[in-house]
Amino acid sequence: MSAQPREVVAAFYEAAAGRDAAALDALLEESFHEDAAVHWPEGLPYGGRVEGKAVLRKVFAGLATPNPGMGPDGLAVTSILDGGDQVAAQVTFDFLANGSSIPSGALELWTFEDGLVKECRAYYWDTAACQDLLR
Repeated sequence: MSAQPREVVAAFYEAAAGRDAAALDALLEESFHEDAAVHWPEGLPYGGRVEGKAVLRKVFAGLATPNPGMGPDGLAVTSILDGGDQVAAQVTFDFLANGSSIPSGALELWTFEDGLVKECRAYYWDTAACQDLLR
C-alpha cells in the first residue's frame, strides 16, 4: 500500500531539509506521477512550471546540494493541513542570493491523483523581497 498524501509531503520536506538526495529520489520514484509538476512563482529567477520525473529529478538533486548559492535554505515546516487529495504545507526558510539572505516562507499546495503527487504549487510570501536580494 502506498503512503498517504500527508506522509508523502512530510517525507519530502524532511528529505529536502536534510539535503538527502537518495530520499528525494526514492520519493520521486515511488510517490510522483510520471508527468508530475512543480510550479514556483513567476517572479522568482527559477519561477515557472517544471514537469516530468526526469526534470524533477534534476531539480530535486539541486535541492540536495550543500551550501546552495541561491534559493531556500534552512527549510522548516510550520504546519501541514491534510485535505485528502490536497495537502497544504506552510514552510519557512532563508532565501539566499548574492551572499546574503532574508527570512521568507511559502504556502505550498500539493495535489494528488490516484495516490501520487500530480502537482505542487508554491506561493511565496514576498517575491519582491527575493528579487531585491538578487540585485
